Amino acid sequence: MNSIEELKNKTKIEAEELRKKKNSGLKKEITPIFLSEEKKELFKKEVLELVSIGNIVKLQNIIKEDFWDTSIMLQNNKWVVLYDLMNEEYINKWTIISSYPIVEISNIKEFYNILESVPTITSKGIDELNRLKKKYGE
Repeated sequence: MNSIEELKNKTKIEAEELRKKKNSGLKKEITPIFLSEEKKELFKKEVLELVSIGNIVKLQNIIKEDFWDTSIMLQNNKWVVLYDLMNEEYINKWTIISSYPIVEISNIKEFYNILESVPTITSKGIDELNRLKKKYGE
């Protein structure tokens, strides 16, 4: 993988194939997996670790599959954790992550988070990563 552009295009193709597969089936189904508070912390730790070492391929793979429930105000999903990491300036707030829809059934939407730019960790993010490592181990 030579660039973020190649990774982005590969992930969009994968998402489009999944969308076609899900939308061509007779029985559409979504099984949302929302994050508990502890899993959100562990997900945040994993994202910060991957950003700090620059492993964007693995990062893309762990952030991609996501869900949104329009009937719930506060979401427990990957997008919210990623947004919080940027908003709290743990990773560069200029990082661009787009969402690519896969399927929507009733009030649940399945989508992919796709990196549009390479995130970088901030000094505040390094402090947060160290805090999470102390709490949850290396």
